[in-house]
Amino acid sequence: MYIDQSTLRRSLSQLYGTAGHLLKIWLVLKHMGLRSGGDGIHVDTSNSTDSLKALFDCGADDNRFYVPFAHTSRYLTMKHDASRSIVQTTVQRWATSGSVVTCDPTEYLDITNDTGSKLTVKPTRAYPLGLGIDESGFVLEDSQRVSLPLIAFAIWYGNVRYRPAGAMMPKTPRRSSARDFSRVFARVSSNSSGNGRAIGTSEARARVRTALFRRTSWAS
Repeated sequence: MYIDQSTLRRSLSQLYGTAGHLLKIWLVLKHMGLRSGGDGIHVDTSNSTDSLKALFDCGADDNRFYVPFAHTSRYLTMKHDASRSIVQTTVQRWATSGSVVTCDPTEYLDITNDTGSKLTVKPTRAYPLGLGIDESGFVLEDSQRVSLPLIAFAIWYGNVRYRPAGAMMPKTPRRSSARDFSRVFARVSSNSSGNGRAIGTSEARARVRTALFRRTSWAS
């Protein structure tokens, strides 16, 4: 299977501006294993690199990452050291700055710093309430909701995942609630996959859930 240039361009156009750029942090945390009822995940200066590559690699010569749903040129890319300069730094800021930062997801994400530079992130009992709404839920404006086009994101993820040098995904599925999925992704019309076959909602959600939810079956 391949994804042609025109299909990828349409998908990127559909994704542009559909969420606040800091949703990239939540996506990385999900890819790393964040889930309700879990023990939490650890974040340090380098351990999110594989997840960044799996979600946002764009084949750039300088190894920078591309954030397809960001709304300005300033936030469309991240430098190669984003594991430290973006992910760990932002999570640290959430843990220590509280109301000082404009985006503060700590009502539904519990963040502790118990081991020096390593942070622990796990959902609170309220999770996913708060995700996908208002600025602290990663929207552009408080009156909006996050609405990543599911199929467009699946095509973007497929472009990253199925590139020969792409990062391999963990083989062991992990259970995860469909509630947080529905707060971030919007189901839209089908699009071409680039090989003459349409990508429908079932295939799109399977791709995305494989990436973020480590699960082989779909719970509606």
